[in-house]
Amino acid sequence: MSPTTASQSSATWLSFALLTVLCWGTYGVFLNFGSENMHDAANGRYKAFLFVGLAYFLVAVIAPLLLLVLRGATGITPSRACRSR
Repeated sequence: MSPTTASQSSATWLSFALLTVLCWGTYGVFLNFGSENMHDAANGRYKAFLFVGLAYFLVAVIAPLLLLVLRGATGITPSRACRSR
């Protein structure tokens, strides 16, 4: 690997690491803001986590399942690929 390629690789890695820190930091701020605005001092934080969990479920489970059904997928797992191993 040449020196310029190594420094480009390091810059790419560093930019992704900083972007991750920025995203998780923003996530934490918004989660705190949401929990404070639940107007329930005792359970506001749990309610915020509940709604975040529901959003993850919708985006990560329901949406792909709906897309599979709409596109006419015939099964959940690729059975031939699993049997050939």
